[in-house]
Amino acid sequence: MAIAKEGFVSEPQAQNFLKKHKIGAASSAQKALKALLDKEMIFSLETPEKTVYRVYNVFLMRWLERVF
Repeated sequence: MAIAKEGFVSEPQAQNFLKKHKIGAASSAQKALKALLDKEMIFSLETPEKTVYRVYNVFLMRWLERVF
């Protein structure tokens, strides 16, 4: 839900991102991120500077933005 609300997320384990979305520990966020990548719910865009994460399905992303 947090990635859907943000659109693109470059630092999903940063303290300010975790606090803003009330996620909890960075280790929990890392496990959730891996699970979402494995299930192809999100994808990563690799650039030389950073990696950016986004919800794979645009319709799901829009729905999550509205509902949550």
